[in-house]
Amino acid sequence: MAGGNLARYMGDLATAWWIFLVMGGITTAIACIYLFLLRWSTKPILYVSFILIFILLLGGGFYAYYLHTRYQDTDNTKGIMKGMGYLLWGLSGIYLLILLCCCSRIRLGVAVMEATSDFVKDVTSVFLVPFVFFFINGAWIVFWIFSAVWVFSVGEVRKKDGLPMGDIEWNTTTRYVWIYHLFGLFWISAFIIGCA
Repeated sequence: MAGGNLARYMGDLATAWWIFLVMGGITTAIACIYLFLLRWSTKPILYVSFILIFILLLGGGFYAYYLHTRYQDTDNTKGIMKGMGYLLWGLSGIYLLILLCCCSRIRLGVAVMEATSDFVKDVTSVFLVPFVFFFINGAWIVFWIFSAVWVFSVGEVRKKDGLPMGDIEWNTTTRYVWIYHLFGLFWISAFIIGCA
């Protein structure tokens, strides 16, 4: 960030702002549709995903084991692929054991998801909560950007030869303040999201 790339990053954001808005709208629409369909799709999605993960692990093991036969005996990749096949088979066995041991917890999770969908269906005002906290988090991020520009500008300005722009050289304290400030962005954003 201290190398003069901040202007380029901000320029990229200014160019692509509409993409962020479109993707935010698409994401919101998909999330709303998912919440409305959650009542009928919880069990199928959950059980199909469990089966697909098991099949992918098992099939990946077969594929890796099959690939080991295509290499020469002197090639190290042959042993790696054979070991990868055994590893994936072992992981699929462990995964199956975990699923069998957690059957009652999985059924409880499905029941919780169905109760959640009933709540969302009955209390539609809950859809406003993400938007309210989005604007609260947005206000925090705007404040953070203004203070980040201030922190970023602390330091000694070095002019580049032949260029109208220069670089800002930070000392060790300023670097630590920047790291602390960046940590604050994530910490307070997570706190706001957690309050939602």
